[in-house]
Order: sequence, then C-alpha cells, then structure tokens
Amino acid sequence: MIKTLAIETSCDDTSVGVVRFDGGKFEVVKLTSFSQVKQHQKYGGVVPEIASRLHWEKIIDVLNELGKDLIGEVDLISYTSSPGLPWSLLVGISTANFLSSYLNIPALEVNHIYAHLFSIFLDRNVDEIISPLVVLSVSGGHNDLYLISKEAIEWDFEKIWSDKLSFYIKKLGQTIDDAAGESFDKVARMLGGPYPGWPWIYQKSLETPKKDIKPFKRVFLDRDNFDFSFSGMKSQVWYLIKDQSFLSEELIRWIAREFQEAVTDILTWKLEKAFLKYKAKGVAVVWWVSANLRLQQKVAKLSQKHEIPFYFPKKSIYSTDNAAMVWVVWIMQGFRSLNL
Repeated sequence: MIKTLAIETSCDDTSVGVVRFDGGKFEVVKLTSFSQVKQHQKYGGVVPEIASRLHWEKIIDVLNELGKDLIGEVDLISYTSSPGLPWSLLVGISTANFLSSYLNIPALEVNHIYAHLFSIFLDRNVDEIISPLVVLSVSGGHNDLYLISKEAIEWDFEKIWSDKLSFYIKKLGQTIDDAAGESFDKVARMLGGPYPGWPWIYQKSLETPKKDIKPFKRVFLDRDNFDFSFSGMKSQVWYLIKDQSFLSEELIRWIAREFQEAVTDILTWKLEKAFLKYKAKGVAVVWWVSANLRLQQKVAKLSQKHEIPFYFPKKSIYSTDNAAMVWVVWIMQGFRSLNL
C-alpha cells in the first residue's frame, strides 16, 4: 500500500488530495478543492492573473482542510507540472517542493492531460478497464482523441510505465482551434448565458420542442483524420442570431438544444470512427464536458451498438481539474523512477 499527497493548480481549481494504491485499486482517501468559477464568471472565462492569485490565497486553506495528520502519513508527493497557466502551475510546484523538503519525501511531476486520461481509473480496479481503449478528452482548452493500451501493439506509442503497471498512449487527433468546451462557453455568452457554458446550455436544451430541421452543419466530419474544429459551430450560431432584434426564450432554448446536438454528434462520430479504425475494445470520455449528460447518452448508445464498455469518471468532481487524478499517473511513473 502506497499513499500519496497530490496537488493540482493548473487552471482555476485549487485541489489537493490523499490517495492510495494497493497494487490493484486506485482509492481516494480524501479530496479537497476550491473552484474559482464564481470569480471568473463576470469575465466570461478564466483570467490568468486572477487565477494565480487565488491559488496563492487558497492553497493553504485546502491543505488545512485535508488535515496535517493525514498529510503526515503520505509516502510521496505528486503535482501537475504542465500544461497549464504558468503562474498557476508555479503555486503547485512550489508547494510540492516545499512539502517534499519539509517531510523529507520524494516529489514527482505529472502531465496534466495524462492525468485526465487516467481519471477513469479513480475508485476502480486496474483490471476493470479493458484495452485497447479510445479516450475522448473534452474541455474548454483541449479536445483530443487518444488510444490507450495495456499491451504494446503495432502503432507508435509513448509508454507510461512502472514496475507495477504499464500503458501505451497514442494521440490520434486534437482541436485545431476552439475546443468543444470553449465553443459552449462562447455560444452561451451569445445567448445571454453565464460561464461556464455547457451546463447552462444543457439546462436550456431540456423540454425544448424538437423541430424537423437541423440548422447547424456538423463540421469536420468529411476530413480523413481525427482532428476537431468548433470555431465554425460558433460562427453558425452567430449568423443565425445576428439579424434577430429579439431572442425569445423559446428561440434560445431551441438554439441551445440544436447546438448541443451538433457538437455531441461530432464528438461521438469521431470517437466511433477511431474505435473502428483501431479495433478498440472500449471507449471513454474524460475532462470537464464528459459530465454533459447528452454526450454521455450518445456515447452509451454507441457502446450498446458495438457491445463494448463505456467509461467516464465515476464522480463529477473527477471530471474537473482535481488532485486525485494526478496521483494515478504518478503511480504509473513513480514506482520505476523511485525504485519502490
């Protein structure tokens, strides 16, 4: 049994957690977080200067909430080193290195994107996840497709490994402009909604009369790759509403519904295309937009169609920038690097 203190400060969530691994299951002992969403809402998105200042103000509070006795029991420290907002990352890096020196225990840096990819392992046994697995990562800044395998197969992979576990990762595609989450934020703003956008759009889409037409083209589906582009989706909404002198509640709800349908169609279609090409045995959706119930419904339908498992983070907090997921990747790297 190994117990780790994990620290995450890459964007607008200050999160710390104590987590453990018994060789078979990733278990969260305690997770504490401070979300900055309210502080950034009036700006319609994350302001880097405000984010970094709030991390400095809140990091001690979330550590105190975790408890010094629990922190004193950990064997190791893991922290997000990249990618992210530079000055926000510095808070976590500085805190991790200070505690590493003070507690006289090792600290290991972790890639933030890989942490999200492996967030589906939280509160699960390693053997529950079947591979090869196509993973759709969807957030405000990132929109990627990855192939993850427990075994080496014919494609060129990066290896994440330790003496205990090994995984092979291949990036299949990424967004070339706006990610899905960012497009939700911008469209919500056009319609008079708050930041973040997708929860508001999802709520507006409920109980909306379905129309026979689909006003929004599903973009980038004719490309023979797994890249995404959602700036065109945003433009379609703008052209639809620019000549409207008044946006009625009914029209707002209808646009919200049809926009959400178009974006989730694109995400699901690309996911299925990758699954078929690489003959995967399962699919997963991670990061912030993975909590969108409409996206979950469509991916669940895809999994039923092909009779394969579908994984997404077990708790909604695991879809956020949380510290617990940082520890999962640490375990995969740490055993080898520290000869544990």
